[in-house]
Amino acid sequence: MSWLLRQVEGFVLAVLLAVLLSVPTVRAQTLNSDGSLHWGITSSGPSTSQVVGTSLVIAAVASGLVLTLTPPGAIAGAGAATVALTGRAFTLAGQYVGPIAAGMLRQAIAKGPLTGAMLALAVALGSDAAYDPGSNQFLSAQSDAGDPSGGTKYWSGSYNNNRCQAAGTNCGWQQALDAVWANYKANNGGAAATFVSWSTTSVNGSIAWVRLTWRQNGNAPVTQDFTLNSYGTRTVGTAPSTDAQLGSAASAPSALAKVWDAGGCPQKVTTFRDTLSADDPCAKIISDPRGQWTPVTVPNGGSISLPSTTQTVTDSTGKVAQTITTTPTAQVKPNTDQATMAASPVIVTPGSVVKTVTNNADGSQTTTTTTTTSPSTSTDQPQDGTAAFNAGTQDLYTKKSRTWAQVLGDFQTAVKAAPWYQAATGFFNVSISGGACPHWTVPASKWTPALDAGVYVCSSSMITLYQAGGIIVMIVAAWAAFRIAFL
Repeated sequence: MSWLLRQVEGFVLAVLLAVLLSVPTVRAQTLNSDGSLHWGITSSGPSTSQVVGTSLVIAAVASGLVLTLTPPGAIAGAGAATVALTGRAFTLAGQYVGPIAAGMLRQAIAKGPLTGAMLALAVALGSDAAYDPGSNQFLSAQSDAGDPSGGTKYWSGSYNNNRCQAAGTNCGWQQALDAVWANYKANNGGAAATFVSWSTTSVNGSIAWVRLTWRQNGNAPVTQDFTLNSYGTRTVGTAPSTDAQLGSAASAPSALAKVWDAGGCPQKVTTFRDTLSADDPCAKIISDPRGQWTPVTVPNGGSISLPSTTQTVTDSTGKVAQTITTTPTAQVKPNTDQATMAASPVIVTPGSVVKTVTNNADGSQTTTTTTTTSPSTSTDQPQDGTAAFNAGTQDLYTKKSRTWAQVLGDFQTAVKAAPWYQAATGFFNVSISGGACPHWTVPASKWTPALDAGVYVCSSSMITLYQAGGIIVMIVAAWAAFRIAFL
């Protein structure tokens, strides 16, 4: 019987925990702003993009966002109010779009020769890289870093009339710089001189002015200006573009204009909170934290009144005593917080206007009007059942480290430690082994003989019945407690 008691006890605890754990999930799924006003945002067309300066600007939708509010009791959108929101856009500098577009191009050529919008993007690349259809790869010129001629000229340094020669070969840009530094170092500090950096100050035709920075024995940096003269033209080959070169080429305004279409983004981004995988190029652009959102514009100050409902109150004679008209309202404001603007472009504060007309006994009427708002529920709620661009900032569920068995075991231990449980545990543990058993008898009467109940009260069969009664009482008490707490 003790085994049965433990099973019943575990079942009751499991039911209680299941009810408790389900409550937050239900609340998190609600689409109501305050329990009475339903609202959501959709769009009426695909997204678009344009290049402004060196940045890519993405309009959320071609025809604007549409905010729809539905009053209590509305069926299939009847009586809903719609508001056209405009002005929403996302701006991201080309230097951040470029690497994303480069990754997009790398994935595309891995599938075969480029076509369509992806080919248009490849053709529009800047000068740092070019698409070669024959080899289906991106190629860049093999030039020295920083060479103002693009690696097409030979250079010589002016120090001590140095004419750069490297193993009998005319020198490129970096070789010329190295030769100037070696010659200058030999005449200024020798082994104690330490190179810091080169920088180009200006270029005029075939002459480049450069600045050398160096230090000696850890002293303060020293600068020295030189001129490099170009002479002759050298053949510059090509090599597969590095990620940096391809990213720089895709950052050019001509390429930025093609990025959004090449990624198929207009069809993917059609609402203010589309569900895109994190590795999708469109999602990477929209979710880049270095971008800036432009707040939406709400027409007419954002004050909205929805269709009213009227009810009447009659007295005992059937006459109308009161007429109550309720008008649901909403105040819509643009969200200006960059951290949440992507997923929540507006903030909706629901409210209502209640007008009560009372018919007095003398035939006059008294009118009262009450206006209420719910600022505590004005934050944006989950809409459309989809995730935000920056998915992840407001999770519906956070995984815990504890298991179901641990939670149930801890709860069971806490219940067993409670005083009421300790008192009830041995409530029906009857033992008649010590002392004398009560001698319960009924004297004989004129109609019945004497009755002796002692042999039954103290028997082993009665002890079993007492324990069974205790189990029944515990089950009834557990059910009563459940009804009091949850039903």
